[in-house]
Amino acid sequence: MIHSCLKKLLHGKKVLIVLDDLWEDNQFLLQELKDMLYHDEGNITILVTTRSERVAERICTNLQPHKILPLTNDMCWDIIKQRSGFKDRNNKEQLMGIGREIAQKCGGVALAALSLGFTLRFMNFDEWMKVKDSDIWNELVSKDLFLPNHVFASLMLSYSYMSPSLKPCFTYCATFPKGHSIVKDDLIYQWIAMDFIKPTKLLSNTELCERYIVQLLGLSFFQQPVSPKTSEAYYKQATFFTMHDLVHDLAISLLGNQILDQSKQGNTRGSSCQYALLRDCSRPLELYLTSHARLIALRFLDGCSSELSDAAFAPARSLLVLDLSECSIQRLPDSIGRLKQLGYLSAPKIRDEFVPECITKLSNLIYLNLHGSSITALPKTIGELTRLRHLDLSDCYSIHELPVSFRNLENLAHLDLSNTYIIRGVSESLQSLSRLVHLNLSGFADIEDLTGAISGLTGLQYLNLLEVDYSDGLQQALINLTKLRYLNLGRKNYFHVRDDEAGFDSLLECVCSLSNLEYLNLARNLNLRTIPESIGNLRKLNTLDLSHCINLRRLPSSLSAISDLRFLHVTYCSKLDKSTLPQNKDRSALLPNFVVHAVDGESSSNLSELEDKHLTLLDISRLENVKSAEEAKRIKLGEKQSIVRLELAWTRDAKRFADDREVLSELVPPDTIETLTLQGYSSICFPSWMMSIAIYLPRLSDVTLRDLPSCNVLPPLGQLPNLESLRIGGMDSIRKIDGGFYGCRSAFPRLLEFAISRMECLEEWNAEDGLNELAFPKLWQLSINHCPLLRFKACWPPAMHVTIDSSDQILLSTWEDRDHFSASSSTATTSLHVKCCEVPLHQWSLLRHLPCLEYLKITDCSDLTCISTDLLQCISSLKILTVKYCKNGTVSLPERLGDLTSLTQLVLRDCSGIKSLPESIQQLTRLQRLKINGCPGLVQWCESEENKIKLVHIFEKILDGYYLYNFYDEQSGCLAAVREQKLENNGGFPKAQDDEALKQWGKYLKLSTDFESSTSKDEKSGARDASHDANARLAFQILDDELLRVTRTRSTMPREQNLENKGGFSVAQDDDSKYERDLKQWGKDLKLSRDIESLMTKDENSGASEAGHDANAIEDRPAQQFSLGSWIGSTTTPQMLPVAGPSSSAAHLTRSPSNGSILGYMNKGGFSVAQDDDSKYERDLKQWGKDLKLSRDIESLMTKDEKSGASEAGHDANALEDRPAQ
Repeated sequence: MIHSCLKKLLHGKKVLIVLDDLWEDNQFLLQELKDMLYHDEGNITILVTTRSERVAERICTNLQPHKILPLTNDMCWDIIKQRSGFKDRNNKEQLMGIGREIAQKCGGVALAALSLGFTLRFMNFDEWMKVKDSDIWNELVSKDLFLPNHVFASLMLSYSYMSPSLKPCFTYCATFPKGHSIVKDDLIYQWIAMDFIKPTKLLSNTELCERYIVQLLGLSFFQQPVSPKTSEAYYKQATFFTMHDLVHDLAISLLGNQILDQSKQGNTRGSSCQYALLRDCSRPLELYLTSHARLIALRFLDGCSSELSDAAFAPARSLLVLDLSECSIQRLPDSIGRLKQLGYLSAPKIRDEFVPECITKLSNLIYLNLHGSSITALPKTIGELTRLRHLDLSDCYSIHELPVSFRNLENLAHLDLSNTYIIRGVSESLQSLSRLVHLNLSGFADIEDLTGAISGLTGLQYLNLLEVDYSDGLQQALINLTKLRYLNLGRKNYFHVRDDEAGFDSLLECVCSLSNLEYLNLARNLNLRTIPESIGNLRKLNTLDLSHCINLRRLPSSLSAISDLRFLHVTYCSKLDKSTLPQNKDRSALLPNFVVHAVDGESSSNLSELEDKHLTLLDISRLENVKSAEEAKRIKLGEKQSIVRLELAWTRDAKRFADDREVLSELVPPDTIETLTLQGYSSICFPSWMMSIAIYLPRLSDVTLRDLPSCNVLPPLGQLPNLESLRIGGMDSIRKIDGGFYGCRSAFPRLLEFAISRMECLEEWNAEDGLNELAFPKLWQLSINHCPLLRFKACWPPAMHVTIDSSDQILLSTWEDRDHFSASSSTATTSLHVKCCEVPLHQWSLLRHLPCLEYLKITDCSDLTCISTDLLQCISSLKILTVKYCKNGTVSLPERLGDLTSLTQLVLRDCSGIKSLPESIQQLTRLQRLKINGCPGLVQWCESEENKIKLVHIFEKILDGYYLYNFYDEQSGCLAAVREQKLENNGGFPKAQDDEALKQWGKYLKLSTDFESSTSKDEKSGARDASHDANARLAFQILDDELLRVTRTRSTMPREQNLENKGGFSVAQDDDSKYERDLKQWGKDLKLSRDIESLMTKDENSGASEAGHDANAIEDRPAQQFSLGSWIGSTTTPQMLPVAGPSSSAAHLTRSPSNGSILGYMNKGGFSVAQDDDSKYERDLKQWGKDLKLSRDIESLMTKDEKSGASEAGHDANALEDRPAQ
């Protein structure tokens, strides 16, 4: 089966397969492997690395293996000198000869030299001699027949000089699989749980663990990434590390039979061991271990996707560490409570709603990870875990309240509540957690109520408030956090950002008083325009992330005074002049943004500072200050294999010391880069590597060429196999885009976005590659801006969405659709946006080549006259037409507008010249939505009685914010008008002048949430001041100002109830007794098209309405439905018609009113007055809900009506979890 899958996967492809560190030497198995990988139909290259010459000879039958030479003795000695601090020693002459002899014993392996060098760092002369003369060099310590013994011996020597307390900490790391990324905090808590750490009077156990990790890093037994890969570089770099395979082998050999590692071939069963790495968590532990009494640490290997069984761990009653992170966990077994000694439990992604209560009996538990679980509540007695120090509840978004006992977790040091959105009780709990050091609240819905509690956490060192709306109280809270080292105030996107520049500036002043801060993230903050000079007070700041702060204009000069600052991220700060980026006083670079400075009187610039820098992101600006091409060559840019994004920028028109082409020739990027930006380059042509860019940079997915005024040729970017995004602008010397840009056949195979701008001299562009093949087969979006001379003389790029801005000649383009290339390019385009065009509409010949156009947007165009009798017929497929800001010139709509027979939506905005609609508007029988804003004359025309008749076929008309609907009267069969109402945007939602209008509007949109009404009444109208709760985060967005999108996220309002299951529905324990309002909102939450009727009579004792269930409403008649799709171009009839539905037992449902109602839509609430006995209300309403197969609960308060026995009020308006009714 594997063979057939590989054959299908590799068929016809050019593939490089790397088999790293291969050990299998069975000739028959190796041949079977090769047979699976080699295919006649594919172009396959296989690279194999191995430490075994025999494996190399057997796998490489068609060529001679290449043996990599070891390091020389001198190289090893150089490493030892550097790691041991040799240059600072007073007895260098005495140690020189000894050190060289030790270097010879390293076997040419860098790892051995690194480890020994650090071991020698704190040794005197006699101890150096002992290392040189150690008996270990002569002992057979390596079981690896293909690895020289002295390599393993050097590692064993380093281990032998470890402190006794460090040795078990190191050997324990053998329990992690090879290549595993070890999380520092997790490892620390495992060491503590294993009782390896003995605190002293001066150092706590965590401080000791930190020291041990530093030692293991120094010995190179732990390794960190060469460079950071994210904006949180500084923090993350100190969090994760790995073990070299040889070091892992050493740890395994030291443990011997104390560990069962099923990742190793042949290790399937053991007798008695302390540590186990198993493959299958569904099978009983007895199948792997004959005795489990000594087992104290158990984890399952990566890729273990089987369902967790309690038999897989329950028999091991002595377990101290249990890692289930690779298991599939439906429910955490109750047997977990019997592991009384357990100190570390990682059980993420539990799919059940509950964690067994017995988990609180694990009195020794110090670490608990429930990340990503579906649990709805924590055990009420969670506070009994008094030793708990680390709790991870990140992404447990179904938890809505912390138990009261949570505040008893007074030893908690690490709490992660990221992406939990809304949890009640957090503020009260935080007030008791005075030992917290690490707090993650990223994505938390409402920080306002927590600021007081946070201000008391004076021991905090890590605070993550990513994507959290800051509040006024946060300023005072931060002032008290004087020990803070890490602070994240950034955002993931630009939406829902509070517009408060002054407030944010005040917050920044508070942040600048945190003198211990090492990492500060302010990314994607729209309120950030300047940074205060007081930021210079942050003397320990290492990383400052300002990326995507698109309104940031300047940086303070005080940044230069921060000597520890190493990483300054200003990517996509479009308004910031990067040439003014500060430099540290010691001239070290602020990376990843490096500014080249030419120092007067010196022969070179500061570019040489990049020689030993290895980064993921690198932005080099002001390259005009490089004094020679040799300088560029010396930094060896091509060898910096960690770089994935590179920007090279010259200042346009600035004085040069060296020719741009010569400098760029020596700045050949590494083949690892995925994003390349070239700006300000002034030479007329590119160096050779740019003209063969697909060979040098095959991984490029994003390319930008900007402001290259003299360059008269484009590189063959079409041959980049992975290019997805391309931007070209300001290349004034380019006149034609032709075959040289494409390279050869199959050009731009993956390009999705192409933007071309400010190409003043560009005259011609042919989308064919010159070999009769159409380029850009996957192009999604094409933007052409300020290309005044450009015309297409054949086919144009087959983009789905096209924007043409200030490029009139393109609209005049015409060609003969002579073959399938031009036809396919035209049919690909479904959306066109034309901006700033002075050519009359009837001359837009381009439209004749767009037969599949569905959306046309015209902005700021001066002449919309169309005398052509057939032009609009060419785009009869058009569904949406938007005209905006056409205030000057002749802007009346075409008389033949009726030719657009598929039109469903017409939007006119700020076009004061349009005074009327053409008579042909009546021919648009599919038109469902007409929206007019900022066109006073046209609005007046629409409101006249004579013209209302012309528009009666349009379901929805919005005239300067007034909504007017037509709906279908089921009894009369006629269209009738729903009341007209004024809606204003309020926090992303409308604000209604009366409650009923807003309810109707919400129902017609079929929104899955409600509109919150306040209890205050408008004295004049008697209506509530109805407005939607903006915290509910139902995103109401206008795409391109017209297309409607309604999306859902979790409500950010605090929940006030604890739900328990009762008869399939819940009983709410909240204090909301406003029954009538809440029950109506509950109906809307269920996406019902009718409301639940409540009687006007009130219960004097409880204030609740009497029964609302209609016992007579037996007949199941389908609810009226309105599709949101009709707003954005559906071709269905724009009327609200009954939709045929099955019986009440089927999945589609809803209730119709009983015979007592006159009209379902306009009857009070949509349901009839109940005819049954009040005392049956609670029961009947539950049964009604179950009959409808609703997925939401009907909630009742615990207070009961003494007369009827029914509960008071009902719906929790905050329970906005998006679970659609069946």
